[in-house]
Amino acid sequence: MGTKTEREKIIRENLKLYRLESKNYISLHPEIYNWFEQRETERDLRYIGEKIERKDALDVGCGTGNLALKLLSLGFSVTALDISTSMIKEAKNTLTEDTASRLTIIESDIDNFLSGKKREYSLVSMSSVLHHLPNYLETLENLVEIISFGGFLYITHEPLKDVLIQRDSIFRKILWQIDYLCYLIKGRGRIESIHGVNWRLSDYHLYKGLKHEKVKSLLTEKGFKVDFRKYSSAMRLGISNWVDNKLLRSETQFKIIAEKNRV
Repeated sequence: MGTKTEREKIIRENLKLYRLESKNYISLHPEIYNWFEQRETERDLRYIGEKIERKDALDVGCGTGNLALKLLSLGFSVTALDISTSMIKEAKNTLTEDTASRLTIIESDIDNFLSGKKREYSLVSMSSVLHHLPNYLETLENLVEIISFGGFLYITHEPLKDVLIQRDSIFRKILWQIDYLCYLIKGRGRIESIHGVNWRLSDYHLYKGLKHEKVKSLLTEKGFKVDFRKYSSAMRLGISNWVDNKLLRSETQFKIIAEKNRV
């Protein structure tokens, strides 16, 4: 997406989506908030936290606070950045007095944020963000400049390009149906549909798949030691995600834990 008009369309559609999703974001995204995915994310952030001395983080696209709240619990001071007023409002509602004192919330899109006066962070984190951005490679190239040497970049919950054309195995199709049936039996109800959104703009790269090899190459060229992992997070229940990852070894998404070294 190269033109200003195209970029504006993507941002406008994302703002519409976030406004509609904000109050029910957790229930709308059980694939992120099931216990397996949450446990894995907490493990990743705890690992990074043990490697960093100065615990200050920028959480890009903070949403309702999935990563930001975990980082606060690990002792980080967090700058939480999001483009959506309604998402930020929901994030604020979850704060305690202690965490509020270590959290700075900024309402801005990442590209405008990076165009202003910049400081360095020992950690930049983002969950389910890259595929929403108009030009994720250009944004990422600018973003890594504000990570201090010895600091980390954490990216998670992003679609793999090379699995979009693959067919699910019969076992995964069965697991998918069992997962949904159990989800209904547990009384969670059906996942509400969000109407009136152009998904091919709001989730622009979800339908194309991110060029993860280019993401890895960019980070390597910028002096990062890259730990790239393929995994799956598509089921609604934690046990289903455990089976999908540990037994079926499905790969639908990727995450990156990258440490910035001197070139």
